[in-house]
Amino acid sequence: MSECKICKSKAVVAAQANEKISYKGATLSVPMVFSSCQNCHREFVGTEQIIENDKAIRDAKKAYDGLFSEFA
Repeated sequence: MSECKICKSKAVVAAQANEKISYKGATLSVPMVFSSCQNCHREFVGTEQIIENDKAIRDAKKAYDGLFSEFA
């Protein structure tokens, strides 16, 4: 996203933080991406970031289940 919907600033940067999720009794740490407005400090997740975060969660679950091969 190139513009904050709240303050209309174009000073929006991509950021990442590890989020802990529960899966099959285990706690997995998953890197999640989001955007942050440098003007009003609003944090939000854009559509592309939602897709990327969903993939990161799926990948973490597959890794936990041992479903990744070295070629995946």
